[in-house]
Amino acid sequence: MPRKSAEERTTGPVIARAPVPIQPPNSLSEAARAAFIALVSDCAPDHFEASDVTLIARYANAAVFSEVAEARLAVNPDDTKALALWEKATRTMSALALRLRLSPQARRERAKIDKPLTWADEFRLAHGGRP
Repeated sequence: MPRKSAEERTTGPVIARAPVPIQPPNSLSEAARAAFIALVSDCAPDHFEASDVTLIARYANAAVFSEVAEARLAVNPDDTKALALWEKATRTMSALALRLRLSPQARRERAKIDKPLTWADEFRLAHGGRP
């Protein structure tokens, strides 16, 4: 076992800190705050960064607006203002879900691991076959 230098003996071990969960902005309503917290807590701790807070807040607001519009439509299916609100809110949620990588495709991409080709696979590819 190699000897430790003087610097290694004087410095302590490096402790990796766990990521700090992002916090909802104070401007959110109680319902949007609950949606924000539910979304952040349902994802992996390292999924979001501090720069994502604004987008997550807009997503949470859109989710709340969508629920409000659905409730209004349940009472009165002919409410065109509620339908327009629901359409815009769900469109916003869809666009933000892609940016925040909340879709099933994003989870699938994250789960992919590049596996090297075996020798047999490389041979088949080189000779016109499929792996």
